[in-house]
Amino acid sequence: MHGSWKRNWKRIGVMGRVIVFVGALAMSKIIVHRLGLEVISVNPLFSALVASSVFLFGFLLNGVLTDYKESEKLPAEIATALELVAREVSAVPLHTPGAPVAADLASVGNLNKAILNWIRGELSTKLMMISYDRAHEHVSKPKAVPPAPASPAGTSSPADLPWGSNRSESNPAQSA
Repeated sequence: MHGSWKRNWKRIGVMGRVIVFVGALAMSKIIVHRLGLEVISVNPLFSALVASSVFLFGFLLNGVLTDYKESEKLPAEIATALELVAREVSAVPLHTPGAPVAADLASVGNLNKAILNWIRGELSTKLMMISYDRAHEHVSKPKAVPPAPASPAGTSSPADLPWGSNRSESNPAQSA
């Protein structure tokens, strides 16, 4: 909440400076006009130049507004990507029982906090990238899995499996 008030005051300050600058520019134009010191006379070329500049600014602003609308989607896309990474990391023990993933999940959580602080302007890009690198190191490095317990003698042969060593002997569907 404190950060949003700070940002709003910052925007109001920028707006105030722009209003003061435009006011000073307008006053100087009026003074120059009243004193007869204008060096640029108004002619059709000058008005065409102004009209074309306004037209180009319209195109530029249209592109900026489109980019702004697209940028509103970025936080949700980042959150979705981080959630997907966390789910993938959480699924590793399902495929590799005993794989330690607690540190990986913590690093993804730290990356999430770093990105939020970076978006709020509370963290530098350099520190956010360090958090990203740490999360990448944790998530991408191979996990040391404890060795599986030794199986009792005789249970590792194909004959001990439910379908036996020869499928045609133990599976009635294949022997017919």
